[in-house]
Amino acid sequence: SSGLQILHVFRNLFMSIVVLIGVMSVANTMMKAVNERIREIGTLRSLGFLRRHLVYMFALEGAFLSLIACVVGLAMTLVLTFTIDHIGLTYRAGILSVPINLKVRYSVGAWIISAAVLSVLATGTAWFSSRRASRMVVADAMRHV
Repeated sequence: SSGLQILHVFRNLFMSIVVLIGVMSVANTMMKAVNERIREIGTLRSLGFLRRHLVYMFALEGAFLSLIACVVGLAMTLVLTFTIDHIGLTYRAGILSVPINLKVRYSVGAWIISAAVLSVLATGTAWFSSRRASRMVVADAMRHV
């Protein structure tokens, strides 16, 4: 039982690292997407768009992008999990002489939590970044490189 506890600790450690990398990647991508379009924000502001319109527009863009990414990721996960379960991979566990079939467990709860966290993160980062960019002086935003 203590061997299983050690394995759970390692699993949780690696899972935490992967989640941290994913969170940082999503946040960085959404911040770059907004920051690269500051001139567009300046142009829209000069055409009469209000700050809140721009913030909502970018937040919705972040939400839709994350929704599409989650759907594509779920489809790929289902295909990969089904494939691994059905190709007959085996492994030898320690001193057992009979190979054990490799099975991947479906984790719907983890999928839902991951999709929700990443969607909120993408939407929130887009909202925060666009809020900051929309507060720039219009002339400065249009000159931004």
